[in-house]
Parts: sequence; structure tokens; C-alpha cells
Amino acid sequence: MIHRRPHKYGAKPATDMSGTRRFQSQLERDRYEELHLLELAGQIRGLVCQPRVWLLPTVAYKCDFTYEEPESSPDGWRPVWEEVKGFESERYQLLAKLWNYFGPGVLRVVKRASKRAGFAVTREIVPTAPPCAACGAPWLAHAWRRR
Repeated sequence: MIHRRPHKYGAKPATDMSGTRRFQSQLERDRYEELHLLELAGQIRGLVCQPRVWLLPTVAYKCDFTYEEPESSPDGWRPVWEEVKGFESERYQLLAKLWNYFGPGVLRVVKRASKRAGFAVTREIVPTAPPCAACGAPWLAHAWRRR
């Protein structure tokens, strides 16, 4: 029998209702199931778990989820990245600051409001890239960025 070390912050691994997806915490699983229902209802589309986002050439960040939600734009949909948090570590706080400058879109930080009330968005980080000192264009416009 393999003995696994308990999670640093007390999170317990979980699987979804179908038993096909594994999550690092019950909180992530519950949010996935809620987002999955929203996708089936047509309120969001393109739900992806654990997408990798390159913030800098050597700094990758794995959010919990990404999806598209309806918006009043010509395309009609905007991408949203979502992070489900129980505890905010120092590493996450640093990555959130990097997201503020180099993120590809909105990052929503979601926490559980209560067992019965579901989830609440506690913070939305909308990237505001600083201008390049050499050309004045936003940092996001430079070619080093990975997609």
C-alpha cells in the first residue's frame, strides 16, 4: 500500500461524479461540477481544466479552469481564466501580480461562500500591461510571448 503524504494546506484529493477526473481538492471538484452544469446549460463554453499560461518566457502558470462567457463584443464570447482558492500562498500572490501585467485576459479568484450558498468571486484581475520603454507599445504586443 502506498502511503501518500497529506497536503500542506489540508486539501483532500477528489474525483468528479463520473469518476473520470481527479482534482487536487474537493473545492476544485465542486467548482468544476458547477461550471460543467453551466456549460451544459449553454451559459459558458469551452471549459478546460488546468490550462497552462505563459506569463514570461520562463514562468508558466496553471490555472484551475478556463472557459468562454458571453459578452457584448463582435465575437460575442470572451475568455476567462479561473482560480479556486482556499488559501493564498506567497507563490500565488506573486503569480497574481505577474498576471496583472502579463496575463492574457481576466483571472477570476473564486472562493466558497458557504457549503449551501456555493461560490463567490472574490477578485477579478484584469491585466494592465505597462508600456515598453523602447517603443511605447504594451508589453503584451512583444514577440517573446508564448501562446
